[in-house]
Parts: sequence; C-alpha cells; structure tokens
Amino acid sequence: MSKFLISFCLLFLIKSSSAQLSIRAFNYRPTGDYGFALKPANSIEIGYMELYDDDKTFSKRFRSNISITYIKMNPRMDSIPIFEVISSNGYILYPGTEIIKKWNEFRLFMGLDFAFIKRKRFFVYSGIDAAVGIISCEIINNLSVDGNINSRGIAGLRFRLGFEYKITDNIHIFATANRQIALLLGPPGSMSANDYGLGICLEF
Repeated sequence: MSKFLISFCLLFLIKSSSAQLSIRAFNYRPTGDYGFALKPANSIEIGYMELYDDDKTFSKRFRSNISITYIKMNPRMDSIPIFEVISSNGYILYPGTEIIKKWNEFRLFMGLDFAFIKRKRFFVYSGIDAAVGIISCEIINNLSVDGNINSRGIAGLRFRLGFEYKITDNIHIFATANRQIALLLGPPGSMSANDYGLGICLEF
C-alpha cells in the first residue's frame, strides 16, 4: 500500500507541470467517537495544486490536488470515564477510566475541486478528497473493551467549500471549510472532524 501511494504521488507531481505549492493554516475540531475527548488543535497543511484562472471552459473548472498534514492532539481531561457492559444472565455495567497519553495524526489527501463561480480574480469552489493516514497514539484503559492502543490506521473522505482570490498570476490566497468523515481501524471507530483554514498558493 505504501509503495502504491509513493508511486502515485510521484506520477502526480510529474504529470502536473503547472502545479502550485499551497500552504494552509487551520483549526481542527474533532467529532465522532473521540470528539468529546480531544481538544481542538491548530496545524499546517502543505500540498500541490493548480491555480484557477478566469477561463470558464467546463474542463478548466476542475483541478486536482494532493496534500499532507500532521496534527498533534491533546486530551480534554487527564482521565476519561468509560464503561463496559457484560451480558450474562442479565446485564452488568462495569465503570472504568481511559487515559490518552499521546495522539498524533499524519494524513495524506488526494482529490478534486470544482469551481462553480469563476470571475477575473475571485473563485468559489467545492471539493472532495480521499484521505488515508496513521494515528500514533497511546491509550490506556482499565477495562477489556479495547485494551491498550498504540497506533491505528485511518481512512475516509473530506468535503470542502473554498473561496480563492487572485492577487497576481503567481500568488493566490484562499479560505476553506472542510468536513472530514473517517473510520478508525484497529479497533474500529469513527474520527470525523470539521476544520477551518486560511492559505496561500505560490507558483514555483
């Protein structure tokens, strides 16, 4: 899988001779199974994508992109109350605690944007990305629900609404609001999130 992703990224960069470098600062707000346990975090996303121009041809409204990000998360509490339900001649509820000692995310995004509004300098677009990644975490609990967790994979989709402004032919600024829907692997769960960011695109 990792060899496929590396090969895809290299082919993408070779093919996209007109690609641009994008840098985005964003606020990441987790939801899903661990949304209540993790604080919002700030991070940076770096990627390659094509700049829009005022060509209104239908095919020119699409653009491809690829990006990576690293997010360091912190828990909301030192310990999180959890419980386990065991069914044996009735239901027995066992209370316990879970401690998140570390939670670091690395994600790779690959997708497309479509500009439904194109003006000379201003563009409005929506987009969708496929997302894969790894969460390096250290989670300790005193029940047998999942046991201690050290790392897990993640895969899902990211939906985007963006606004882009052309300062010069080589410099664009943009703002995006994203919704991520992801599944955690091993043990399974959900790790969805909203994020809001500002960025700049530079021709290189």
